Amino acid sequence: MRVLHISYSDKEGGAAIGAYRIHRAMESVGLDSRMWVKVKKTDDPSVFCRTSTLGRLYNLFARRVSILPLWIRRTRTLAQFSTGFAPLGCSRAEIGSPDVLNIHWCGNGTFDVGLLRHFRSTLTFITLHDYWPLTGGCHYPGSCIGFHSNCDLCPALFSGGRGIASSLLEGKLKSYINCNKIRFVATSEAMKSQVGLSRLGKHIQSVLIPLPIDQREFYFTSMGQARSELGIDPLAPIVVFGAFGAFGDPRKGGDLLLEALKIVTLKVPEVQLVTFGDASDLGRLTRVRTINFGIVSQTDLQRKIYASGNVMIVPSRDETFGQTALEANSCGTPVVCFARGGLTDVVGRNGAGILVQQLDPKSLASGILEQLGFVEDDENRKLRAQRTQLDFGMRRIGSLYRDAICSFDA
Repeated sequence: MRVLHISYSDKEGGAAIGAYRIHRAMESVGLDSRMWVKVKKTDDPSVFCRTSTLGRLYNLFARRVSILPLWIRRTRTLAQFSTGFAPLGCSRAEIGSPDVLNIHWCGNGTFDVGLLRHFRSTLTFITLHDYWPLTGGCHYPGSCIGFHSNCDLCPALFSGGRGIASSLLEGKLKSYINCNKIRFVATSEAMKSQVGLSRLGKHIQSVLIPLPIDQREFYFTSMGQARSELGIDPLAPIVVFGAFGAFGDPRKGGDLLLEALKIVTLKVPEVQLVTFGDASDLGRLTRVRTINFGIVSQTDLQRKIYASGNVMIVPSRDETFGQTALEANSCGTPVVCFARGGLTDVVGRNGAGILVQQLDPKSLASGILEQLGFVEDDENRKLRAQRTQLDFGMRRIGSLYRDAICSFDA
């Protein structure tokens, strides 16, 4: 069974990392899986991209071309809205003739869903790394429920451009229903519920398959060993936080964590913060002693950062899944987060951490303080890592995909 994944990248961004892990999970159960990407970051020979001079030029201009309709109609924001217009994206010839096609996050002019008309009889999965496959163009709708109907009053667009969203939604619907064998893949119960509420989900069936964790990269490491290797105080209460767009993207909840940490330091003044990604300003803004590792590309370092913490904080207002929470759990570290979106599936398991019900800094601070108050030994943390790897391990998730493929013909 030949599977082809199409994704913007195999490593650049959370969705790309998730897509690559799904690819590896399928390989782990014997499926002949390959991956086409616009931006290749790994040296994996099963991942391929354009290497010719012309191909690289196509990639250079693909994103600029993809946003032309938005510039013409003057959208309110380009960051959270994509047209899917991809005349320079992955071509029919590059796709070839796979038995199974798995479409992942394909922004920046990577793939045009209109191409699906050429693959009507191909088993097709659309993995929901965000809401875009269900909407008229936005990646996260927030409180907007326009995608439940026709997206004709899109708040992301100025009034003159709102027709774009409804026409894009219609175009997606036509592309999807022309496929004889197509499924949405929701990565969490919350996302599966959103599929059911959406207009497109009323026409296309969905299956629930979580994102996998690579237990060869994220595995139990004792807190003492991790702190020793990172040069972190072995006795200090450590809070770990990492995100891209922590303050630029309100969805990530950096503002909520900022206020929560101010409350935490009043109760536990010796608390220290360990950050990665672009969260370096947190320490300065909260006056908490901070160790910032910046952009981390090595999973070995990332594993040690997770393992060094008494707790990992994920303050997102919405996540379709929650990979950083899963990674932390797989290293043995408990997570405190809001009971929002896919995070409820990851952290709602027994012993995984604390789900905060109220979306406010005071409640988040209470959750952090509660978790810091628990005294955990290595055995507790090791058990958490083992449970996580059992629930989300590569072979288990690969098996779920294999079963979903077989169900097409059942």
